[in-house]
This record gives sequence, structure tokens and C-alpha cells, in this order.
Amino acid sequence: MSSSDPLSEMTSLLLAAEESTRPDGKLFFCRKAIECSVKTLHYNFIGQYPDDANEWKFSTIMKKLESVCDEHVWKKTWRVYNSISAMREIHWTPSDSTPAKIKTNKIKSIQKEVKSLLEKSHGPIKKSISSKNFSGALNKVISEQLPKSSTIQSTTSESVELTISEKINLDEILSVAKISENLGARLDPNQVLKLGVAADLRGSPFAAEGYFRQAMQLFREINNKRGEWTGTEWTRVIRIFKAEL
Repeated sequence: MSSSDPLSEMTSLLLAAEESTRPDGKLFFCRKAIECSVKTLHYNFIGQYPDDANEWKFSTIMKKLESVCDEHVWKKTWRVYNSISAMREIHWTPSDSTPAKIKTNKIKSIQKEVKSLLEKSHGPIKKSISSKNFSGALNKVISEQLPKSSTIQSTTSESVELTISEKINLDEILSVAKISENLGARLDPNQVLKLGVAADLRGSPFAAEGYFRQAMQLFREINNKRGEWTGTEWTRVIRIFKAEL
């Protein structure tokens, strides 16, 4: 994470949570806003951002902040983050019987708490954001989420055994990507390509082909021949797989 206007990123994520019509989108963007806040606090108190590739883990960073951060902010950050995690587990558990009204009210409460916490930690949250910054923030969190599964590589659904956690993570990011596009975010072609792989891994070849075609078009628009060729190859592989269904 760079030091470039993290408040704009948090604003974008809160706006995305507010405008999302689906609970998984609201929870995802709230969680990412909290994570952005924690990384920014790490920078403010320790002088550098945590290394996303090697150092980032919420509990690890919170432990480092415990002795330097305001106690109230630290405790509330943990409480709100755990509330988001609990609601996420409920959402992705098909057998859960929590009434829809209770879930809706809990998510609304989480959104208010996240905004209050971020304003206490970083100052007033902006009421609007440019479309460029909005798209950039949503691209960033999608990019952060996809590499968490080691299976997002040049592979096909037939050669991969996914854990339950990996399945949930992929389902979540595919849902959030669709939500982001519906909110007007323009996704990066490299991320669109990875979304195609994710869709294939979840056994959705038609959705995967749609992402690969979209990536091809986006790469073509920026004259990225290598990216366009990669999208073309993936489309060819998916067509072969679909023909065998």
C-alpha cells in the first residue's frame, strides 16, 4: 500500500458499501475500509506501510499497534472487524437461519460503526469522490483479494481441488467484482483476466469466457498485445472445455 491519499480510498470503500444493494458487497467493502484504516495507522505510528506480500495479517498488525494506538480506537477496531467477520460467515452459510431483517439491521449498524471509527481515527470522511479514485480503490481491493488463493494461476478447474475457504473467497470476490462493475467501476484488464480464472475454478465456464473476452477487449484498447494474446488463449481453452460438457 502506498501513502497516496488513504482517506480517499476509505471514502470510496464506504461509498461502495453504502451503494451496494447486496449484503456481501456491503460487508466486503466495510472490511476493506477497516483494513485500509489499520494499514494507515501502522504508517502513522510506525513510519511505514506493512508489506502486503509478507507482513500483512490483520491480527499481526493489530498486535503491533496495541501499544501505540488509542486504546478506545484499538478495541473498537477489533470489535467491528470481528462483527464483520461473523456476519460474513453467516452470509456464506447456506444453512444459517438468521432472519433477513436481523441481518439487514446488523449490517446497517456495522456500516455506521465503521464510518464513526474511521472518522475518529482519520478525520471527516468525504461525501463524494471522483470516478477515477472510486474505480482505483475498487480495483485495488479486488487485486488484493484475488492473489490470496494460490490457485489463481494458469490452470483449469479440472486440475484443482479447492478448500471450503478458497471456494468462499472466490465466490465472494466474483460477487464483489460484479457489484463493482454495477457501481460504475472500470476494472483493470489484468484483474478481469484473473476473475475469468476464478470463475473457471468455480465451475462457471460461461462466466469465465465472458471475463476473458472482456479482458481481451480492454487489453486491445490499450494496445497491450501480450495481454490480448493471453485473453485469447484462455478463451480458446474455455471453448474446448465447454465443447466437452
